[in-house]
Amino acid sequence: MISKKLYNYLIYWVVLLKLIYLGIAILDKISIYSDWSDKTKTFFNNLSQYSLTVTDFFMYIVIIIIFLPSNKPVDIVIQREEQIMLFSLAIIGLIHTNWDNFRDFFKNI
Repeated sequence: MISKKLYNYLIYWVVLLKLIYLGIAILDKISIYSDWSDKTKTFFNNLSQYSLTVTDFFMYIVIIIIFLPSNKPVDIVIQREEQIMLFSLAIIGLIHTNWDNFRDFFKNI
């Protein structure tokens, strides 16, 4: 595993990016229901999508580091920060699920 200090910095970076994403996502939703210009709405929508992609990328990197096959099962320890990060990944994944496709999958079985 990478050095503990570098790993901790990566975790803090992911948490910071998630907080930034959350703020941008809130502004994006506010812009939809406000009388802001279309340019501003498009800006926040694009920024929200880009920031989600970046935060997801770094969270996937952390998940890969945690669950590397070379790590022994006893070496895999999930701290509070990782727990929060994985929980937020799951919540955001559920929020961004294409529910129409999800529903159609079960209709067509």
